[in-house]
Amino acid sequence: PEFAKQEGSLFFQQRNEANHIVSLDLSNNIASSPFPLIQSEFSHHYPDFSPIANKLTYVSNESGYYELWISDSDGKNRQKLTLLNKNIRYPKWSNNGKSIAFLAPNDAFNGEKIYVIDLYTRRIKLLNSNFAKHNRPTWTPDDKNIITTVYDKDHTDLYKIDVSTSKAERITFDNARYGVVQPDNSLVYSRIGGGLWRK
Repeated sequence: PEFAKQEGSLFFQQRNEANHIVSLDLSNNIASSPFPLIQSEFSHHYPDFSPIANKLTYVSNESGYYELWISDSDGKNRQKLTLLNKNIRYPKWSNNGKSIAFLAPNDAFNGEKIYVIDLYTRRIKLLNSNFAKHNRPTWTPDDKNIITTVYDKDHTDLYKIDVSTSKAERITFDNARYGVVQPDNSLVYSRIGGGLWRK
């Protein structure tokens, strides 16, 4: 922003940015342009695709908040799944395509909690983690646990949180920030400060 010295006017730039969801065909030998799947005057973020459910999940601010949505793989048959009136982030399909984990602000809006929605009952479950701040949730191969980063006053590391009991277990001790458990139960993760690690 800049004030005009003689007029007393304020000049500033205003942006109206809308984020869209696109797909990119990787099977062609010739490079292709991204194809828009979900595009409107609203913003759409954090897409995640389930090959089992053949559905895409994402968040959109069409209702004023970033609520959770799903659509077919081509962007059609869109459905809004939540009405939390909170800005949801980082939805992640379970491996069996039956549930989606995501983050949403806690009631005090000073941190985020992990929620899981069952796609058949549309019931939303809050995981009662003792921690206030988390990062992108992922699932273990058996869909019984969520892997998430915990930002605590003493450390930042990955925790495994049981979906049924909300019991949390710390699984890294080296400033891990994002992790994915592989089918062989190895953990591939990144750390604060860089690098890709496996244990």
